[in-house]
Amino acid sequence: NLGMMTSGYVWIATDWLPSKLDSIEPVDANTLNLLQGVIALRHHTPDTNLKKSFFSRLKNISGTETSSFNSYALYAYDSVWLAAYALDTFLKEGGNISFSSDPKLIDTKGSMLHLSSLRVFDGG
Repeated sequence: NLGMMTSGYVWIATDWLPSKLDSIEPVDANTLNLLQGVIALRHHTPDTNLKKSFFSRLKNISGTETSSFNSYALYAYDSVWLAAYALDTFLKEGGNISFSSDPKLIDTKGSMLHLSSLRVFDGG
């Protein structure tokens, strides 16, 4: 109604838009035509040898290309890898995995969360 989708206007989008477009393969030409005049900023992950090696290993495992991976997928992979590495190091150093109840986690009246059944890792 305001005519802001005509020429002379620019829309600035959050990183959600390019991340979503990166996960669609291939992007439909009609969709791209709708985005004329839209500027979007995205996370940049440089094409390092480490990144290329990771994609190559992933392709060998899954047999598919990984061009639909966006930066969030890479960050998620790094987070899982870091947690697994930390746990492996902890166990190799003789650490013991144990959990106990936390008295601060109590059920709220009528809640379906059952917080009292949650356990806390004793190792920190």
